[in-house]
Amino acid sequence: FDAGMNAFVPKPFRRIELLTTLRTYYSNSQKSINLKEPKVVSKIDVAVNEDSITDLDFLINFCDSDELRIKKYIEMYLDLTPKNIEKITSYFKNENYKALSLVIHSMKAHYNFMGMASTRILANEIEELIINEKDPNLINEKIDLLIKNTSISVKELTQFT
Repeated sequence: FDAGMNAFVPKPFRRIELLTTLRTYYSNSQKSINLKEPKVVSKIDVAVNEDSITDLDFLINFCDSDELRIKKYIEMYLDLTPKNIEKITSYFKNENYKALSLVIHSMKAHYNFMGMASTRILANEIEELIINEKDPNLINEKIDLLIKNTSISVKELTQFT
């Protein structure tokens, strides 16, 4: 507080904590801050089973159970994923390993948000194989599995939109 700071909200913060803190220092203003709690997860109460590729626990926690935010993240994933699968297939076919590695790397954050730990690890393995210029047949096997898992995740997550 010696640096002129009035308060702080540690990460990861909850929406209500942030708004309450802001309201404390914003109350002298004419404007008000809406402290209404977001709609809590209902439909997204994770209808996945033990065999699922996805696990939305991380996303639900990250979004403070705000159903609209959760749906936005899922919709972004569902929008980007088919395009990325096409890119992966094309880049591998054309032996453009640098571009392939970049697309796979970009997908790792999405896998984290959708609770796809084993697919995230698989993406890391593919990146390592590309960096170390390993056997293209091994890379192809792993890419096939990555695409299979990713396609299954799309089917699982479509139920939430």
